[in-house]
Amino acid sequence: MNFKTMHLSPSFIEIEYIIILLLLTMEKETCQKQKVSEGKACEETDIGRIPDMLKETLTSSKNESTVMCQKCPSIILKPGLASTTNIEQFLPFMYQETASTTPDGETVKQFWCVDDIYSFENVGFSSTVGQIKYLTCADCEIGPIGWHDLLTKKSYIAPNRVKL
Repeated sequence: MNFKTMHLSPSFIEIEYIIILLLLTMEKETCQKQKVSEGKACEETDIGRIPDMLKETLTSSKNESTVMCQKCPSIILKPGLASTTNIEQFLPFMYQETASTTPDGETVKQFWCVDDIYSFENVGFSSTVGQIKYLTCADCEIGPIGWHDLLTKKSYIAPNRVKL
């Protein structure tokens, strides 16, 4: 996978959001067709439940599958050990095009939060940078795949930087 493709790939949350919006649209269209053909009103409770499902998914979902390294077959985290959180953090790109003193990167807004570092199967930690340590795959050392907050002792994995 090249640098640009990886950078532009959507996260699992963005894909799930799109799927739920498509389901909502299809449900509304089906209801409207039935309303016209049968002379009945659409039940708002059926259509209205999807945004609640989306809100719950974005705020409290756990990783449902095994989190693996993008480059090698190493398992980073087993299912159900991290919760989705919305927090902004700058992460250097995993693949740098040129060597420079200030790495290029992106601000990532969605992470899986891991409360205990011993929940990880295979993760490495960088040297301290400010109040954080970057997380890498312990086998192939690709990264950063996330970061560890030294103050709160919580770790954050970027879903778009790992494989499910």
